[in-house]
Amino acid sequence: ITSNIQNCNIVAISGGYGHSLFLDSTGKVYGCGINSSGHLGISGTNNKLVPTYITSNIVAISCGTNHSLFLDSMGKVYGCGYNGNGRLGSSGGGVKLIPTQITSTIVDCNIVAISAGDAHSLFLDSTGKVYGCGNNANGQLGTPEFDDKLIPTLINSNIQNCNIVAISCGNSHSLFLDSTGKVYSCGDNTDGQLGISGTDNKLTPTLINSNIVAISAGRYHSIFITSTVQQTT
Repeated sequence: ITSNIQNCNIVAISGGYGHSLFLDSTGKVYGCGINSSGHLGISGTNNKLVPTYITSNIVAISCGTNHSLFLDSMGKVYGCGYNGNGRLGSSGGGVKLIPTQITSTIVDCNIVAISAGDAHSLFLDSTGKVYGCGNNANGQLGTPEFDDKLIPTLINSNIQNCNIVAISCGNSHSLFLDSTGKVYSCGDNTDGQLGISGTDNKLTPTLINSNIVAISAGRYHSIFITSTVQQTT
C-alpha cells in the first residue's frame, strides 16, 4: 500500500469486514474501504479507495465488522460506525460518522487495550478489569444473561479477581488472558471456538488453557501462543 501512507512509519494495522485502519508512529490514523455507516470515522459516508487521514494522538486501533475503536494516549476510547446493539457504548443505535468518545462508565478508567468484534466491543483497563458492550446474544460479553449492553459493563463473573492483560473479540465470542498465562473464553461455541469440549455456549468466562502468552479470536476460531515450544514425535 503506497498511496498516502508510503512515507509513514506504520506501527499497527487492523482489518474489519470491509474496511482497514493504519496507525503510524506519530499517533495518526488512516483508513480505507467501506464507509457506508461511518466505519472510517471520516465525516460523510463515501467509501475511501486509498488510506485517508482520520484522527491523531492514538495508540491503538481495532476494526469490527461495521464499527471501529480508537484508544488515545490518555486512556480514552473513541468509536465510530454502526451502533446497533450498543457496540459503540451508547444507547440509541444509529451511526457515529466521526470518532466519538465513549464516556459512560469508563470515562474515568485508564483503558490500555481495546477489541472490536462483529457486534460487540471489549475494553481493558490498567487494573486488569474488563468491560464489554454491544450484542450479548451468545454470552460474548461474559454476563449470565443474554441482554445487550448499551454501555460498557464490568465483566465480574469468574475473571473479576484476575489480572487480565489481553483481550480479543471474535465474531460472537471473546477471549481473555491473565497475567499468569491462563486463558478464559465465553460466547458462541458452535464450532468449538471456545476451546471447550462440546459445542455449548458459555455465558461467563470459562478457564480453557494455561501457559499462554498471546491470544487471537477469529470469526469462528481461536488461536493461542504458548510460552514453551511444543515437541512432537
